[in-house]
Amino acid sequence: MAADPGAARVVHFKRRGRHRWSQNPRAVFAVVVLGAGVAIIVYFGNLETVPYTKRTHFVLLSKSMERQLGESQFEQIKVGFRRKILPPYHPESVRVRLIAKDIIGALQRGLRKERVWRDLEYAAPESLRSASGSRDGLVALMGAKDQ
Repeated sequence: MAADPGAARVVHFKRRGRHRWSQNPRAVFAVVVLGAGVAIIVYFGNLETVPYTKRTHFVLLSKSMERQLGESQFEQIKVGFRRKILPPYHPESVRVRLIAKDIIGALQRGLRKERVWRDLEYAAPESLRSASGSRDGLVALMGAKDQ
């Protein structure tokens, strides 16, 4: 029998073997859209507002997870320095504890006297003036009735 002359001219339209997902534009688009969506959800889901400054920041670990991580690392440090940690009745430990007590007491007394700050008190009056140099912006923001 003779070989089929048309068999040598076979053209394959589909590639043989495995196809990479990165060669398919729809698959790449889907991965990019899904990845961006997940990133946005994670970012906005982990924003916290600082109470004093009213600024927001991104926090990846929850407070409980951060506490567990800190406590486990503290335990590791204590184990590593077991022989170098002084007992609580040692004179140096007592001295450090008394100094820390004085510092904490002074901080607590200072915080009791601290007044509540407003944003206007941080700003210099020169920064609140308009371009023409008038004090209208400053007066309006401070709520003054008479000049």
